[in-house]
Amino acid sequence: MSQLLPFVLFAFVASITPGPTNILVLSNSSRFGLGAAMPIIFGACSAAALIVLLVGLGAGEWLLHHPQLQQLMSWLGLAWLLYLAWQIARSPAGPVEAAAAPRR
Repeated sequence: MSQLLPFVLFAFVASITPGPTNILVLSNSSRFGLGAAMPIIFGACSAAALIVLLVGLGAGEWLLHHPQLQQLMSWLGLAWLLYLAWQIARSPAGPVEAAAAPRR
């Protein structure tokens, strides 16, 4: 039980911290409704669980023994982020409008 408390605290803080996933969920749910944001929520939860599983199975330890692969992953991550930043910088700016609330 004493090991569960730090995990629960971390999970709570991670879920309310305005990171990119939480901002994406907030943006999509405000524009298109909660139903449209559910695939993003399930995808984010699945990805986080997969990362925890892989690290628990030893991927972190394995990467410690392969520093060149770590370096390659860092450069690939940098390239991906630069590509995304370039796409955002080149995208046309327009007004953001909230979706109308569904009628009952």
